[in-house]
Amino acid sequence: MPLESLQRVSARVVAGAAIGLMFAGAIAVPAAAEDPDSVESLAQSRRFDYNGDGFNDLVYIHNNGGKLYLRAGDGSGNLGAPRYLLSGFAKMDVVMAGDVTGDGFADLVARDNRNGSMYTYPGNGAGGFGTRSSVGLDFGGKSVFAVLDYDGDGNPDLLAVGQRSGILSHYPGNGDGTFGAGVQVAEGFGHTDMLVSPGDVNGDGLGDFLVRRVSDMYVLHLSGGREIEYRHWLGDPSMTHSHMQVVSVGDLDGNGTYDLLTTDSLTGALYRQSIDSTGELGGFTTLKASGWNAYRLPAVVVDRTYDYDLDSFSDAITVHRSNDTSFDYNGNGRGGFGRTSYGGDFDDLNLIENGGDFTGGDAIPDVIGRAPATGWLYVYPNNGINHLTRERIGTGWNVMDTILGGYDYNYDGKPDILARETDGSTLWLYPGLGNGRLGARTALDAVAIAELGRITSAGDLNHDGYPDLLAVHDNGCLQLVLGQGGADYFKNGTELSCDWFGMGSADAMDLMFDMGDADSDGHNDFMARRESDGNVFFYKGDGKGGFAAPVQVSTGWQGFLVA
Repeated sequence: MPLESLQRVSARVVAGAAIGLMFAGAIAVPAAAEDPDSVESLAQSRRFDYNGDGFNDLVYIHNNGGKLYLRAGDGSGNLGAPRYLLSGFAKMDVVMAGDVTGDGFADLVARDNRNGSMYTYPGNGAGGFGTRSSVGLDFGGKSVFAVLDYDGDGNPDLLAVGQRSGILSHYPGNGDGTFGAGVQVAEGFGHTDMLVSPGDVNGDGLGDFLVRRVSDMYVLHLSGGREIEYRHWLGDPSMTHSHMQVVSVGDLDGNGTYDLLTTDSLTGALYRQSIDSTGELGGFTTLKASGWNAYRLPAVVVDRTYDYDLDSFSDAITVHRSNDTSFDYNGNGRGGFGRTSYGGDFDDLNLIENGGDFTGGDAIPDVIGRAPATGWLYVYPNNGINHLTRERIGTGWNVMDTILGGYDYNYDGKPDILARETDGSTLWLYPGLGNGRLGARTALDAVAIAELGRITSAGDLNHDGYPDLLAVHDNGCLQLVLGQGGADYFKNGTELSCDWFGMGSADAMDLMFDMGDADSDGHNDFMARRESDGNVFFYKGDGKGGFAAPVQVSTGWQGFLVA
C-alpha cells in the first residue's frame, strides 16, 4: 500500500471528523547527531541481543501467570523455542530497552502498574537478568511509554504520554539505568494507545517512534519533523490482519532494515514485517500461525475496554427503560461525566453489558444485549461513534440472571462472557472467539455462587493480571471476588462493606457497574447508583482491591440499564 509522507503541522485532524482526534502542537525535535548519514553502530543494531549470540531476541509475557520468557533470534528472522526467565510480571508493563545501564548488555524497563514505579532489569548478556533497580521516576499518571535514543547522545531515553493531559514528554537517559526529569516535547497525544520505538529508521542518529491512534491507524514520527501514516491495520492493503500488539525487535533477519513483530488478534498469529529507511513497510512473514493471543509482547498498550467514543477516557452507555432513549455518559478522565445522545437500537432489551472488543480487530468496545421476548443474545459492534447493526450470538439466555462481559477470563487474549443461571446453581464461562462468536461453555464452581446476589465484572482490581468480580451477598455486604487463573478462575469472596442492596437504608444502592479506570490514575474503579434518588457515586480504586469513600458524580439515573 502506498505511504503518505506528511509535513509536520501544529494541529491536524488524524481521524474521522466526527471523532475529532487531533495532533496539537509541534514536536520539539532534538538536533541530529554529528554524522546524520552514518548507520547505527553494531551495538545499536543488536540492542535486543539478550543471550549474547549476536542476534536480536524477543522477551514476552504469558497472560496466564505473568511469566517472562525469551525466544532467541537466529539472525534469519526466526525465533527459537521459549525459555522461561522470571515470574511476577502479570502486574508489570514491560518494554525491551536496549543497553540503558551502559554495560554492553540489553536490559528491560518495566512499570509496576499497581503504583507507577519504574524499574530497570539489567541484562547479564547470557539471557538472564540481575536485581532490578529503580529508575527514579513515578509513571503512575502515564498511559504509554517507550525507550529510544531520542536526543542522539548514545544513551537510551524514555518517551511517555500523560494519561489525562495527552502531553508527550522526553526523559533523558543517564547511561546508568536511570533517567532525568521529563521535558514536554508535544501536546495532543491523548488519543495515543500505543507507543513503540522501531529504532533509528532514517539513519540520522536519532531514535524514531511509532504511535497508534484510533486503534487501527499508525503514525511513524521520524526525527526531522516528518510523519508517515499507516492506515488499515499497519499498512496491510488487504485489511486481513488486525495488529493489536506491535513491538520493535531491531534487525531480526539481518537484512539491514528494522523489523516489527505484530500479533493478529483475530487469529493469534505472530508476524514479522520490515520497515526501511524511508518508512516503507515490507510484506508480512508468518512466524507462528496461531496461539499468540495468550502472550503479551513487550509494548505498553492502553486498555480501551470502556472507551466507547475513543477519547482515551472510560465511558458508560445507558438505555432508559421507559422510553428506550440511549446516552453515552462520556467520562472526563477524573471520575465524572458529560452526556451525549447515542445511536443504537436497544428498545427491546432488558439487559445491556460491556463486551470489550468482542467482534475483534479494532480495540473498540462493543455492547452485549439480551431481548427477553426471545431470549436471544446480541452483540452491537461499535465504530467509535455509534453502534452498528446488531448480530445474534446465542439463544436461550432468559435462564440467566447475570451476564457479564468485557474481560478475558480464560487468558487467551479475547474477551469472554460469564453468565449465571437464575437459580444460582452454575456460573458459566462462554469463551469469546475474537470474531463476535462464542465457543463451547464451561461450568465454573470455584465461588459460592448461590450465596451471592448481584455480580458485576470489575477488571483487574489488585493488579495481579487476573480480572476480578464485585458481588453482593444476600445479607447486603459487598464482596471482592479475586481472579486467580488456572482451572478455578476465582477465589472465594472477601467482605468490603455492608448495607448495600435492599437493606432498608436511605443510602442503599440498587446498581453497581464497572467503568475500568475512570479517573486515569492506573487503577480500576467502579460506580454505584443510589436506589432512592438515582444519584451515581464514584468509588476510586486503590490498586490493591480496596476503594476510597464514595463521591457523587451524577444524578438522574433512575430506570437506566447500563453497560
